[in-house]
Amino acid sequence: MNQFPPTHFLHKALGLLVVAVAWPLAVARADSPNWTTIDVPGAGRTAAFALNDTRTVVGDYAALSGPQIHGYAWTAGVFTLIDVPGAKSTRPLGINNAGDIVGYWQDNKGGNTHGFLLRGGAYTLFDFPGAASTRLGGIDNEGNIVGTYSDKDNATHGFLLETGGFTTIDVPGAVYTEAWRSNRRQIAGRYADPAGVFHVFLLENGVYTTLPGFPGALETASQWYSFAGGAGRFRRRL
Repeated sequence: MNQFPPTHFLHKALGLLVVAVAWPLAVARADSPNWTTIDVPGAGRTAAFALNDTRTVVGDYAALSGPQIHGYAWTAGVFTLIDVPGAKSTRPLGINNAGDIVGYWQDNKGGNTHGFLLRGGAYTLFDFPGAASTRLGGIDNEGNIVGTYSDKDNATHGFLLETGGFTTIDVPGAVYTEAWRSNRRQIAGRYADPAGVFHVFLLENGVYTTLPGFPGALETASQWYSFAGGAGRFRRRL
């Protein structure tokens, strides 16, 4: 079974969503953000991963009994459950303004992961060619998809999936690259340098830029890259 390294989310048992997630990372606002608690009824824990401009949220939850992870979409208090048919677990990670949802699912054979696109109620499944595991992380309003795959040597790379097919994304000099979000041909993700330290990157017009870390953080990563241009996730120093 191929595993991706842990991503160090700061969520707790509840899916706490900052509705202002589209704000750029380092910009402070004088007014306070609005907080909405999202809890799938009967779930042991709920996590929220992405939202679009129509305030539809996607994430996953774990039942109180059993090991399965299920996906959901939430709009104005109404839950729609998301499960790839035959999957051991399903995790939606991204949604665009058209309501297209991407993520990954785990099979029941070797426990490997595969990408999925949910559009108009129909699932389309994806695997990066020759990859051991594939995850779709985000989809922009043009339908371009970014994600992460693990090759046969268990090395991790990012990718862009567009009309012309897959393109690998590897930050120069990195030993590990993930692509999480795209927006108007800009791609955000994280990479690990040879010392194993993670950084945020922005890819635009073929140029990689390392973004500054969150002040005082042990690690900063771009789990979110909004349509408004904000990117962010950080793990605080304990």
